[in-house]
Amino acid sequence: MRMNETERTIQMQLKKDVPIPDHVMDHLQEAYRKIENKEVVREHIRPKRNWIAAACKIAGGLAAVLAIFLFYCISHPVAARDLPWIGHLFERLQNRVSFYGDFSDVAKPLESEDSQTYSRTQDGMTVTVSEVYANSSAIYLTLLMEREEPFPELAAMDWAGADQDRLPEGVSDVIPWIYMEFQKDYSFMEYPEKTEMDKADLEGMFLDDHTYSCILRIDFAYDTMDKEVYYQKREELKQKIMEEMGLTQEDLTEWSKEVDELYTELSRRSGDLDSYIKQKEIPGEFKFHLDISRIAGIVYDEASNANEEVLLGEGSWNFEIPVSIDESQTVTLEINERDERTGAGLRSVVKTPYELTVNMLRGQGVNSYCEMRVLDADGNAMPHNYSSRFTNNFTIQDRDLSAVKIYILDAESYMEKLQNAAWYQENGCMEEGEEWVRLLEKEALYQKTISFK
Repeated sequence: MRMNETERTIQMQLKKDVPIPDHVMDHLQEAYRKIENKEVVREHIRPKRNWIAAACKIAGGLAAVLAIFLFYCISHPVAARDLPWIGHLFERLQNRVSFYGDFSDVAKPLESEDSQTYSRTQDGMTVTVSEVYANSSAIYLTLLMEREEPFPELAAMDWAGADQDRLPEGVSDVIPWIYMEFQKDYSFMEYPEKTEMDKADLEGMFLDDHTYSCILRIDFAYDTMDKEVYYQKREELKQKIMEEMGLTQEDLTEWSKEVDELYTELSRRSGDLDSYIKQKEIPGEFKFHLDISRIAGIVYDEASNANEEVLLGEGSWNFEIPVSIDESQTVTLEINERDERTGAGLRSVVKTPYELTVNMLRGQGVNSYCEMRVLDADGNAMPHNYSSRFTNNFTIQDRDLSAVKIYILDAESYMEKLQNAAWYQENGCMEEGEEWVRLLEKEALYQKTISFK
């Protein structure tokens, strides 16, 4: 249900800096306490439903108070930070995303005397950064996005390849397709004046037609890799191959069969260079700079029977966020092992309560286009992290990781011999799934069982 013009007028008035009487705040605090203690039961709220209407269905004499409470929070984003549920978005979202787990007990609310420090308004949209949690693998931020205009009816995220049965109930159909473009940097790292633009999907839920809450996941481990020597060595190898092939720099200005052969050979012969990739030293505390420039979504167009992008906001939502690294729940296993025959191997495996990251090594002759598959202790394939750009990152969810089996395979061989069998295994067809595991054992360039007991 959309707000009518009267409701919108009231909402715009509430956005003015009007003080709330103490007795009203007392009632709001008491209502919140009863919700927290489960003295009031609310029905499950689906996305795109008016949150005010849902709140009014709450039983008992709290209905009117809660309606005021919820309406005020939605309508007054800056002052809403002073109300109890702001700073507790992880509690709402942590079981509604693909990398679900308990964030609320470890995350830190972002607080400042200046209400504008973590809230910015641009192009009719207010973005508020609510909480932060970080480990050596990723930074997780909860965001609240409030638009003056209602959000359009958005398509659901494409969960292709996700293990739907293991996602929290309702996740697959409640996550709208919203993403943002942004630039980022870290206070302990040197960056060029203009850093590259990044892009991330935003897993979360609507609170009402105008308000979206979500978790932004930043690939921190990748950002802090030191590849300077790796790139130098790779460029030297590239020049050597160009000389062998009789190619000049001018030949690379246009794509050709020879250029394709150059990069194929470079990929095949650069496997040994992976050992030059190092991890930068990470301080326990630092500042993370986030500059959001564009927020968009995907809508389904019935006329064209296709998904299309819709711009939701454009501007500069700029934040400087204090980050503390929590390593208390992270297990890092340094492997540094290769298969003597193929040269493929593992550099390290990193496990957090939410994710498993497997860093592989390629040997001489091992193409960079490799497939990696990881099985949990029950023999089930682990799903890739939907919110990560990289295929070596997997979500743990509720899986048994007392032991995991890791397989590295040639991509062409995988597509030709294993892809169909993989579909059966991932969809619970055990006979075909067992055949897939047998093929993994046979075709793997490298395989290893890791124990986390």
